[in-house]
Formats: sequence, structure tokens, C-alpha cells
Amino acid sequence: MDKFILTLFSEESKLKERSFYHVLKGKRSASSLMAAFLNDYLSVFGMYPKLSEVAYQKQLAEWVDQQYLLVTAEGYLLTVKGAKEKAALTEKLALNHLNFFQYGRSATEAWQLVKFAVQVVSYLQAGRNDYLPIETNFLLGQQLKFWLKTESKITVIKKFPQELSQIFKQMPQAEADFLARQFSGVNRIGKTAYQLLADSAKERQFLQEQQAIHHFLFLLEQMKASLTYQLVQPILQKRYNQSMIATKSLILAGDTIETVQKKRRLAKGTVYDHLLEWALFDEDFPYEKFLTWENTQPLITLTKPIRELQYREVTEISAVDYFTFRLYQIQEIREGETSD
Repeated sequence: MDKFILTLFSEESKLKERSFYHVLKGKRSASSLMAAFLNDYLSVFGMYPKLSEVAYQKQLAEWVDQQYLLVTAEGYLLTVKGAKEKAALTEKLALNHLNFFQYGRSATEAWQLVKFAVQVVSYLQAGRNDYLPIETNFLLGQQLKFWLKTESKITVIKKFPQELSQIFKQMPQAEADFLARQFSGVNRIGKTAYQLLADSAKERQFLQEQQAIHHFLFLLEQMKASLTYQLVQPILQKRYNQSMIATKSLILAGDTIETVQKKRRLAKGTVYDHLLEWALFDEDFPYEKFLTWENTQPLITLTKPIRELQYREVTEISAVDYFTFRLYQIQEIREGETSD
């Protein structure tokens, strides 16, 4: 794990070892997703899908030995020394667009396809086809061929470079240059990310590369009518749990939770997990289908900040179920973020 992970620890709130491990691994259970959301860890959700628990615990132990972290009965706290290291790391690293929850499953592949498209369009513009493809992935090649058939060659040659330029103009110069210098075309061979970040440690290279790609994809998603978005949109769909998508489709078609449960032969808890994941991904989630005055009234009267509220505290005063409580939390926090 990169030392950047230290910036996620706090001097006040204790970070639980097990739940944080599941966040870094990207375990898509309701408890892990909510832990990530409530603690502002969605940006690193699934950042290390192959991380072993042994390696994770070893790294935490090293930081404890280095006196960056303090172990308590409830979890890990950042020490004074750790806080100073956190401040230094935060100053060095500009990772405000890192978002593994949204792009971790698709960023690298989407960027490979964009680079491949740049090469092909460059040769199209020159009226040549004697290039050595930089991408050998068959599925990416098929996606590119399909995309090229959606518009005329003249339109693609004109619009695609314009759209890329529009995105790069919104990015910091260093990030835009880092991405643009990877492009290949007629009389141009792009550099690899490794070559461009050779002065950085290996783990830091990964973070810097992902930050730039995530930022690019975030800006691209604001241009949904663009050719470039149409190119990568099928790949971006891979970020979603496809079982969740199936549940979402049935709900939007008018099915109830019980009907979905029967049609898909799922446990009710699994359907609830799908709905919570959908709510975290989608700002337009239909809360009104599940939250009513009757089932949320006991929560409305509570005075403790909704982000800090624990389900066990709710069960002491009402019969609100876990799903309703978590969905209400998401709605209230999202609405608060929008109004700020």
C-alpha cells in the first residue's frame, strides 16, 4: 500500500481495521459500501482489489512501529507524528479526482481505447492504413470499429480531436500533458506512463496515472453527447455490478422489492444491497419509491448528525429496518452536499 493511505486516517475518529480492509479491496456488501460512503472513502473503494489481508496487516503494523498510528480497542488513530506525515503527503499529492468507486473497474481499459482511437483517427486523417496497432485487445478493436461506423469519417476526424482538446483545457497543464504525450499517430510514437513518471516511486506512479485518467473520465462524463463519450460508454458500464443493474431495471419497470426477489430468486437482503449500491452510484435514485413519511418519521426527529448515527441507536427507539435507515442516510447526506 502506498503511504498515501495514511491521509485517510484521522486523529479523532477511529478507523476499524477489518472494515477499512474491505473498503480497499472493494467488497460490495452493504456494510462495506456504507462504511466507505459515511467515512468519505469511496474514492479508494476497490483501490487494491488484490490486497491480501496479511500484507495489509503487515503495513499497518509497520506504521504503528513508526509511530504514525496508534492502536486502540476500537481501531486505529493517527498520532501527532502521523498527522505531520499526513500534512506533508497531502501537500505533495494532488489526488482530488481519484475515484476508484466510479472508475476503478474501467479506467485503464477506457484510456487504452481512447489512445487506440487517437492512433486510428490520425491515420484516417492522413489517408493511410499502414499502422501497427498499439492495442491488440480484440474486444477493444471491435468497439473501435463499431464506433467508427456511427459517424462519417469527416465528422470523426473533425470532432474527436476537438473534444479531447476541450477536456484537456479543463485539466491542470501537467495532467493534460501527461495524458497527451501518450498518444501515438502518424510520425509520432507515444510514451508509456512508466516513461513519463520514471522519477516517481512505482506505487506513486500508479496513483498519479489513475488520478489523471479518473479526472479525464469525470470531465468526459459531463459531455454525454460527445463522440468520445460514445466511444468509452460501453466500457464505463463495467463499473456497475451487473446483478444490481438487473434489479434496477425491474424496479424502474414497476416491480416491487418482493416481486424482484421472486423473479430473480434472491434473498431480500441481496435486493436491499443492490438498491443501496444503486443509490450510491446514481444521483437520480428514486428515493420516493422506498422512503415515506411513515417509515422515516422516527429518523426525522433524531437530533444526532445523520452521518454519525449508528443503526443500533435507531433500534433502541424505533422499528425502522436497516435498509430504510441506510437509504435515508444516503439521501440526507447527498441533499446536504447539494445544498452546500
